[in-house]
Amino acid sequence: MKRGFYNLAASSVLFSLCLLPLAASIPGAKAEDVKASVAFSGRDSFDPYTPVFTPPGVKLRETADLRFTDLLILDAVRYNPLYLKPGTQMNMGFFSGAGNVGGVVNVLDSINYAGDPKYTGCGLPKPNGGPTNCAIWVKGPSTDQEFPQHFRMIKEHWDERAAAAPGGTVLIYGNVYPNINPPTKEMATRIWGQFSQRYTDMARVFYARTGKKVKVWALIFGTNSASIFARFEFPELQRLEQEGAVEVHCATKRFADWRVAADWTVGTQSPGCMVTRMVADALLPTP
Repeated sequence: MKRGFYNLAASSVLFSLCLLPLAASIPGAKAEDVKASVAFSGRDSFDPYTPVFTPPGVKLRETADLRFTDLLILDAVRYNPLYLKPGTQMNMGFFSGAGNVGGVVNVLDSINYAGDPKYTGCGLPKPNGGPTNCAIWVKGPSTDQEFPQHFRMIKEHWDERAAAAPGGTVLIYGNVYPNINPPTKEMATRIWGQFSQRYTDMARVFYARTGKKVKVWALIFGTNSASIFARFEFPELQRLEQEGAVEVHCATKRFADWRVAADWTVGTQSPGCMVTRMVADALLPTP
């Protein structure tokens, strides 16, 4: 175990050195952003059970900054540089409402691993000669890997801290901790919402670098006006759609197949997206 730990730690150092020149090639990213990304995700990444009590004000400012998307991009490229390669078809998964995680997992895995005769799945070891087809979601580059920034969010336990009594204690993984820097429930929602917005904005970078419109696959049955998708992600998708950076597909069935056109409606104004569209339109800020 120790040897594996030190090898992994050494790999993080090597990654940081490799990412410094990459920062210059991503719009808005700087060398200090890369250092921040490595420091942000590296120091305590190997202990998933120790919570991190980040002050909510710090996290709100961090995730509100558009440069946070650059950190997510840098983390993603550490997993797979194909995400920014010209010609790669990027796909991004979204879900909201109970019971929809399995559906989006099915879509992502079938893109990355099962593949399609016309494409090379991003997770396949041997290319079949077709253009590369890659899929990610807010949690990470695949359904069995996680972005360091998302892992950090999980370690910060925003919802648990918000639900506990201010100034008291909070129960996390069966252990009782002083509830340091407790957020309100709205602050916790906004932190997750802004994180999701910055994830959504990754599509803008993918589109600029690959030259191909990003395909969005959304499973949103049972969502509501209070959901993070309705309040934060969907308005961002509308903006990206207006910019021509994304093509939004909303599922018409829970376990939709991305290769079957009848399983989806296309466009944020389409019937499959109607459940959220009117709510999200009302939440769009005035330019």
